[in-house]
Amino acid sequence: MSIFKIVSGNSDDYMLYDRLNYIKRPTATEEKYIYGASLSTENTYEEMVAVKKMWDQENGRNFYHLIISPESWENINTEIFFYANSEIAEIISRFYGWRQVVMAVHFDKGEWLHSHFILNNIDIMNGKRLAIDYEKLRELKREVSEILKKYGISQIRQNL
Repeated sequence: MSIFKIVSGNSDDYMLYDRLNYIKRPTATEEKYIYGASLSTENTYEEMVAVKKMWDQENGRNFYHLIISPESWENINTEIFFYANSEIAEIISRFYGWRQVVMAVHFDKGEWLHSHFILNNIDIMNGKRLAIDYEKLRELKREVSEILKKYGISQIRQNL
């Protein structure tokens, strides 16, 4: 089973900048394996901060960092994994609103593919914050599992 986890995102602007640089670093991925939902992949940080400023939402939780890790033994084609995760980024960007998401497929640990998502928790359309509770997390895991299944990748563990 694939693992889907949320790594805490904090209220520090530097942490957002750092996490975006981390997931997009050239030693872990290639530019062609980075995808933006509702934002560009070049000016990601500036675009996320602009939405926060527009809605006066610069304090509090800044983002969510999500990771999908299929089983290490799965023989997954990088392009197929990228397409699956691009579709997942679109689902996440419209999960309870309309938000910005950047995704990067990593292959920095040998042949083992995994993906990182940075989700701006501020809604583009109304400035509301997203809070992911256990029920929303279960719902998101179900939706992500369906996409992974469609691409022949192991589904998400549903336990919390």
